[in-house]
Amino acid sequence: MSDNSTLTPQVQRLERDGLIVRKVDARDRRAALLQVTRSGRTVLARLHRTRAQMFNEILAGWSDRDRAQTAKVLNRLAEQLDSWMASLS
Repeated sequence: MSDNSTLTPQVQRLERDGLIVRKVDARDRRAALLQVTRSGRTVLARLHRTRAQMFNEILAGWSDRDRAQTAKVLNRLAEQLDSWMASLS
């Protein structure tokens, strides 16, 4: 969990850069909803492509079996992290 003092400057920077917009939550006017803008989606897509290229280059010499095993373990780690984070709420 992060508190507002950590998140607010990051959100403000993303908002200032036009990557997100902040909207008032109609159900709870004290809360804000964040929405990724078209520019933000473009940046995210570029980051995903760059990361995929990086992994393809790094893993180029790996066998299909090694890649599959690594993907399996990383997926398991991601699931465990999601579960652990959910338990903190």
